[in-house]
Amino acid sequence: MLGDSAYDILDRHDPLLDAGVVPVSPCNQRNTNDPKDIEYRVEDRVEEHGEDVQLEQSILDETYDRHTGVERSNDA
Repeated sequence: MLGDSAYDILDRHDPLLDAGVVPVSPCNQRNTNDPKDIEYRVEDRVEEHGEDVQLEQSILDETYDRHTGVERSNDA
């Protein structure tokens, strides 16, 4: 799932990961009183819940860079 920081909703991350969907949206620092040093919240969630999963930052960045096309489609 791609989205901007408005889609960084903590209650959605674990259900998405449980369903096999990787949420790729920038970390919204307003969601916490103790912000972590992460760019995408999924980095932290995978570290907590995924023993055999690795994420490459370049892949996350590349995937997120495509979100403008998705947002244009949603806007249309």
